[in-house]
Amino acid sequence: MFKVAVSDRSECVEMAAGWHKIGGDGINLGGNAVATAGTKESADELEPVYATTLDELVPHGGPQINFAKLDVEGSECKALRGGRRLFADRRVEVLYMEVYPKALENLGCSVTQLGEILRALCMDIDAAGWKPDFFEGTYDLTMRPMGTGCVVPEVLP
Repeated sequence: MFKVAVSDRSECVEMAAGWHKIGGDGINLGGNAVATAGTKESADELEPVYATTLDELVPHGGPQINFAKLDVEGSECKALRGGRRLFADRRVEVLYMEVYPKALENLGCSVTQLGEILRALCMDIDAAGWKPDFFEGTYDLTMRPMGTGCVVPEVLP
């Protein structure tokens, strides 16, 4: 198990713990969230944390991952973009994500963009019950890779 911050590039980010405001609502984001320029005023306390990519975290040729849980409180798009090679190598057998649309939007992504990224990474989101028009509250997704005919592009959406 890795307890680290993941993003689309390696960098120092500010993390906040506790309650945060998203869209005017006080929402508990599970204890940790990346604070960006749009969220700093609502964060309780910021701490610098080193973020890495999924590709750097799990080196090329590393072990097969039976189950991966991605719990990044709205940073799903960035985290997945940082794992292009990991998914292209089909090293993740099952990916579980909890998606909260307001948190995605707060960090510059949308449910539609997330779906495009997951499809580009050859994850079978349709079999997982992907219905972005019906997202209300939190949405749990459990996905497996598509068949071997799917090829992950060099550049993700």
